[in-house]
Amino acid sequence: MKNIRHPLLKIAGLGLLGTAFLFSACSKTRDTSMSSTTPTTAETATAAMASANETWNTIKTYSYQQKSDFAAKANEVAAKLDHDAATAKGAASNRLAEARDELRTAANDVANATADTWEASKDRVGRALQKADAAYQNAAE
Repeated sequence: MKNIRHPLLKIAGLGLLGTAFLFSACSKTRDTSMSSTTPTTAETATAAMASANETWNTIKTYSYQQKSDFAAKANEVAAKLDHDAATAKGAASNRLAEARDELRTAANDVANATADTWEASKDRVGRALQKADAAYQNAAE
């Protein structure tokens, strides 16, 4: 009986060791795949550019009666710019912050626009969104 127990202990030990290697190999594979799915700065900037352009294409036809919705959508892009400016570095951060400030000012003008100043206020938001697009292009480079 003593002879049978000794080989069983070796087999159990080898099995335990093999399991440990298997789990460590799976862990490394999982870590590698997670890091490759993290978006790069260029990918994030490209997505944000698309968002700014889509927002402008959506809101540029809004009427004076939709000015609160118009201002809300412009402020959403400004909030995104604020987040991206905080996470960007160097000149890209400064350009994104400038674009954010200009867009917030333009959105405030829209919120306070009259029927007579509506079109000019909308155009100002359009120019601010173009500046945001340029800032994102710069950040992507």
